[in-house]
Parts: sequence; structure tokens; C-alpha cells
Amino acid sequence: MREVGTDRLYARLCANQGSFRARLTPKPWRIGLRRAHWLPLSEQGARPPAETEWLRRYEERSRDFAACRFLVHMGQPPVDDPDLARWVALHDERSGALSGKPLA
Repeated sequence: MREVGTDRLYARLCANQGSFRARLTPKPWRIGLRRAHWLPLSEQGARPPAETEWLRRYEERSRDFAACRFLVHMGQPPVDDPDLARWVALHDERSGALSGKPLA
């Protein structure tokens, strides 16, 4: 993580939790939306109208952006484990890493 300039707060979070996370979608405030603040779903699973509308706008706006971009391969050879390769491909697809879309 140090070699590629990972954000220090993210690195600390990963160390504290013993894991790392890969963001697949843009952060809301980077695409012109406020952060969503709502309560968990009701027992019936119904979303309040304001939450439903926020999610609709978020999904619509996020289509035009990528959460990350593939820059260069460093280190060991590319993934040779088929199961891991599927996870990498899913990440790249969902995050827009290879899409050429602007970052958000």
C-alpha cells in the first residue's frame, strides 16, 4: 500500500479491520448528491419515498462515472487463480476501472 501511495486513513482502516474494501460505485458527493441519511428499512422492507428517489438519482448519475481506474500492473504476474480472476473481473466491470469514464 505504501508503494502505490494509498491514502493513510484507508490503510489504517484496513489494518484495524484486518481486511480491505474495494469501492464499486462513485461517492455521492462526487457526483453532485448529498450523502444519504436514513433509517434502516421497515420490517416489511418498504423504502420511504425520499430514499427511493435518492437511490434513483444516485443510480442515474453514477452511470456516467467510474469509481476507480486501472493504471498499471505491478509486482507478481497477473492472477492465475480462476476464482480470484472472476472477482477481479467483477470488480473491474462494476467499478468502471477499464471504462475510460471520468472518476468520481
